Amino acid sequence: MTVLRALHGAHAGHVQSVSWSRSGRFLASGGADWQCFVWDVTTGQTIAEYRFDSPVTNVAFHPIKRNSLIVSLAKSIPVIVSTDDPTARTPLFAAVPQDHASAAAADPNQTNSLDQLDVLATWDPLGRFILCGTSKGHWTVLDASSLAPVFHDKLAASAIREFSLSPCGNHLAITVADKTIRVYMLPYVQTAAAVSHAGNQMEDVIKFDRGEYVIGATSGRTHALCIWGESMGMVSFVVLSHADIWLLLL
Repeated sequence: MTVLRALHGAHAGHVQSVSWSRSGRFLASGGADWQCFVWDVTTGQTIAEYRFDSPVTNVAFHPIKRNSLIVSLAKSIPVIVSTDDPTARTPLFAAVPQDHASAAAADPNQTNSLDQLDVLATWDPLGRFILCGTSKGHWTVLDASSLAPVFHDKLAASAIREFSLSPCGNHLAITVADKTIRVYMLPYVQTAAAVSHAGNQMEDVIKFDRGEYVIGATSGRTHALCIWGESMGMVSFVVLSHADIWLLLL
């Protein structure tokens, strides 16, 4: 396998997340060095850079617009940034559930402080909605135009780690730290089957093109690549590997 382009000279710490623009020409990267960069992969140069007050945990390019992306931060509110004006930032305050925000404001000991909350945010496939999940197990859907919440649910007591949508946008898989993947049917947010792998932590999850199957990689006592039938929530196929073999999902 040949390296087509090496992008270096910007991040001072390890890279946590990358995201492609729709055209494939631009790549956003966010790192533990509290910085986010947007690269032009044809030249290998950065076209925009952003510095934050906490590590970047996730970056997500808008699926349609190449000049807009969401940056999720550790212990902070996600923000929408623009490549046209790197100083313009729009915090997603509505990503934090109102009851948690109220409890944080009224808590003298700050045990529920917003500084203790991680929030993951990303776009739906058409960029019409923003999906937000917290380390307290809440998830919220925001209207991308008004940034107002249109749906909220307490999903679990554990942290939400990842959102994965089918390309057609009608199925959503949510990876939670309680070792269970929850699948929803959109846009009406109907609950479908939940799938799990006993004793193992879900490391990554993707969906087949039509949303019929969920593919997940696990780590723990066993290292496995599992394929679940979405409608039944049952394992359809399991690929086992040794502990020293990495699993890459494409």
